[in-house]
Amino acid sequence: MIGINGFGRIGKNILRQTDLVSEINQPNCSLEEIFYMIKFDTLLGTFNEVELIGDELFVRGHKINVYFERNLQNIPWTCQIVIDCSGQFRTLETLEKHFNGKVQNVILSAPPKDQMPTIINGFNLWKNEPIISAGSCTTNCLIPLLDVFDKNFGIKTCHFLTVHAVTNSQSVIDHRHQKDKRLGRDAHANIIPTSTGASGMVDVFFPHLTGKIRGNSVRVPVENGSFLEVYLEVEKDLEREEVIDLLKNHEVIKISPHPLVSSDIKTKNEICLIDLDLIKIYDKKRINLGVWYNNEGGYVHQLLEIVRKKS
Repeated sequence: MIGINGFGRIGKNILRQTDLVSEINQPNCSLEEIFYMIKFDTLLGTFNEVELIGDELFVRGHKINVYFERNLQNIPWTCQIVIDCSGQFRTLETLEKHFNGKVQNVILSAPPKDQMPTIINGFNLWKNEPIISAGSCTTNCLIPLLDVFDKNFGIKTCHFLTVHAVTNSQSVIDHRHQKDKRLGRDAHANIIPTSTGASGMVDVFFPHLTGKIRGNSVRVPVENGSFLEVYLEVEKDLEREEVIDLLKNHEVIKISPHPLVSSDIKTKNEICLIDLDLIKIYDKKRINLGVWYNNEGGYVHQLLEIVRKKS
């Protein structure tokens, strides 16, 4: 069974996508607020398989234990796996506090801030590591794609731009932001340049490409559904049909024959959906790809695939 620490966008998507959740920890909250957050969601719609009976919460008929602890060591987990979605604990040292004799594994639903192993579905497998990171949504989109081209064509250089939906790190109206002045500007009225951690993760997974891959990011005023534009220069000649065959046979990468926009992806669980007519090859050595990904549900689907494959 799974426990969720931090019941935000990712935690809510996990609960909706799997029956394995048995516990939730969310400090500074009440049981009634947890019930409300589960039942109502502007993006995901109303969820009718939740009940609050007295002081007990039930989802799909199964009781969910709910805790409100700020100190990880005080959470009375009874589950085997904890998925930490709080965004506050991103090192091995802090996440180790979830272990209480019953918890066997911890998964971080964000990029780590130390040398924590990162597992990306469709690229590497979770083996015996007690604590892992599932990376970021952008990383889960980008890494399998780069792997295909590096193995089959040899990557010389790469530049990518992620056009990302708004997140809770931004402000609804102009407000002070401690780390990034731009992220303090009105999220729903601006295109906002910001950084992406995906560039650093690429160096971890493809050390031989260090210094050859760089990325940029902008946040745009959509509630979900992000876009990745990838430009690659490769060593071997590119043939369109070969490229398409390699991509469509990948377990994570999908190809759409239809021209898509962001609203087409926001309710799907895709993490790497390539627009067929946005595959452009130049001089047989350069290629541009337009790739859609659901930065919430698609990411959670990959995270749960990691859990499923380990089991």
